[in-house]
Amino acid sequence: MKVFIFLLFILSPNVFSTEVKEEMFSSFSGDFKLASVNHSYNVISFSGTQVARGEVVFEVVTIDDDENEIIKVNFIPDEPSLFPYVSAGFYAKKLFKISLINHSKARELLFSDEEWKKLISTGEAYISKNVEIEIHNYATSVECDTRHYYAEILNLKSTTQLVQKTTERKELWGG
Repeated sequence: MKVFIFLLFILSPNVFSTEVKEEMFSSFSGDFKLASVNHSYNVISFSGTQVARGEVVFEVVTIDDDENEIIKVNFIPDEPSLFPYVSAGFYAKKLFKISLINHSKARELLFSDEEWKKLISTGEAYISKNVEIEIHNYATSVECDTRHYYAEILNLKSTTQLVQKTTERKELWGG
């Protein structure tokens, strides 16, 4: 029996392989550089900052009449080619949006307190603004069998008009 197991191990290296499938990144024109890859947690992080134009979308839920909570903040870049995305390998996924993980800072940079209170009083689930922002700590990971891209907002460069709050673009904003 020991000989059989030994032969199985020798003749079938792929069965017992611990080889990690390398991710391949898209070509990108932004300023990010690969900083680290952690295969144990499926996290790939980049160093540097990037200024980009696009739409920042806040998903808001009403807790009670006086309190609202920001559930998600996503940045939908006008030029996704500025950012690297996993084009081949483990859970490859094209970049459509970047989750901004510092919700409070994003809200403070993009809206005054008065403007925010007025907007959330409408009861809309999605509030967005076209902006030019600087982001850093860009990374990607796999959670719940889906690749996610995320970063932190560093600075607001400029804003344009408020985007109409409709559910027409919900499939891009949410999820």
